[in-house]
Amino acid sequence: MKKYIHYILIFTILPLIVMSCDDFLDVEPDNRTNLETEENINRMLISVYPSSHYNILTELMSDNADDRGARYDDFDDNIDFLKEVYFWKDIKENDSDGIESLWTTYYNAIASSNYIIQAIENMGEPKNMMPQKGEALIARAYNHFTLVNIFSMHYKAGSTDLGIPYMTEPTNSVNPEVDRSTVEEVYKKIEKDIEDGLLLINDELHSAKEAYKYHFNRNSAYALAVRFYLYSGNYPKVIEYANKVLEEDPASMMRNWVYQSSTSDGVIASTRFTDSSLPCNFLIASPSSSAGLFFGPYNVGVRFSFHQGIASTELPRNSLSPWYNPATGTGFPYLGIYTLSATQKSFSFKLGYYFEYTDKVNGIGYRRSVFPLFTAEEVLLSRAEAYAMTGEFDKATADLAIFSKAFINGGKIAIRSDIHSLYSEMPYYSTKAPTPKKKLNVPNIEDGSEKESFIHCILFARRILLLHEGLRWFDIKRFGIEIERRAYDEFTGVYTQQDILKKDDKRRAVQVPQEVIQGGLVPNPR
Repeated sequence: MKKYIHYILIFTILPLIVMSCDDFLDVEPDNRTNLETEENINRMLISVYPSSHYNILTELMSDNADDRGARYDDFDDNIDFLKEVYFWKDIKENDSDGIESLWTTYYNAIASSNYIIQAIENMGEPKNMMPQKGEALIARAYNHFTLVNIFSMHYKAGSTDLGIPYMTEPTNSVNPEVDRSTVEEVYKKIEKDIEDGLLLINDELHSAKEAYKYHFNRNSAYALAVRFYLYSGNYPKVIEYANKVLEEDPASMMRNWVYQSSTSDGVIASTRFTDSSLPCNFLIASPSSSAGLFFGPYNVGVRFSFHQGIASTELPRNSLSPWYNPATGTGFPYLGIYTLSATQKSFSFKLGYYFEYTDKVNGIGYRRSVFPLFTAEEVLLSRAEAYAMTGEFDKATADLAIFSKAFINGGKIAIRSDIHSLYSEMPYYSTKAPTPKKKLNVPNIEDGSEKESFIHCILFARRILLLHEGLRWFDIKRFGIEIERRAYDEFTGVYTQQDILKKDDKRRAVQVPQEVIQGGLVPNPR
């Protein structure tokens, strides 16, 4: 393969995903081969975290964005890239938040994990180095897991859908022998890395440093396991690992949404949301990304964006909610939705944004966005979903009550019958009459069943909670939800369908970068 297969560039050290005032994070290693000491391996661990992120890509592909018209094209200098993303086209335009950057940085991070693992094994696997090996294994699993869920179809047992190259060995070759294998084979390798890593991960490695929440720690490693087993449909494992995180008092781990929502100052609100000291935030990332601009109070990313039309019909300012109390008109999330008057782009204050100068005189540097990758709330809703999928609806109801007590302002605590009644009677979404309920196209959920009602409720909660974080796209893939590309007229409130993504549409797997295809990697079928 050509040099564009970026995961084999073994001497490239990319910008850090983590930023901290701690010196441990401020020093970059300059050579991946000099890993003969614990100190150098600790320094090397910063590069197992990729310096880019997917949330612009996956958020714009999801139903959290509409086409608001060509009159907004001039607000973005990368509009051709955004059109390709939004309309589910094969992406040929390059962008710092694009697929080439994702492919490059994630595979370089994987290469770093492989060098660390090899170095520790060459040292004879001393006991004091096992936490570092555990972190490298968990990071390797996370990076492959992210890539396979972007560039492949969703996991199905027994499917032969194309996966991604799973790299477990360092290589000095510029032409490594790799193949894409299948999604199922990739998932098996991810599972092994997760299980092996969980046996070794140890908070003591970073617990005395500010770096603690910027590295995989016990809670974030288990949270990754929860997400992985949720996506693969192993619900007993979801419950087992969620219990290890949430323990006996999950309510104490929820975000203080009353405090979070008590300010309308965007800087203060995003700082609160990304605070690494909060028990709900398990792993903080600060990749080189414009996500904080796209999903913040800036006139950037305007044409294809979230807006009040989505908020009022599908989330979160919607009375079609199990927590809404019609007698008092309460029951909306604490998470505020704000709208820019000039462009009518809507957003919530979640993602932090700052510019890291490398040359202040010439104004050169990196855009960085800050957000948590794993949280206690996501783990709780994942456990609720696992309970619902296994028929334990009372337990799912209890978890949803814990979530709503923290996240919903006023309203009511929904009981089991409330949830089934609301969603069994709610009409399915249509272009002319949007609702939060979109048909689930998976074989083990029957229309009108109590299980379907609970999954719709949980997906509604997840969609609100994880707004702007890019995870809605993976829920769409997991449940075969069909979504539209819609032109939205903000003056009339009318939607016009432009395209529809069917349940088995091959475009659900993002095409791998063109340079990689030219280098010999098999492309996704179209």
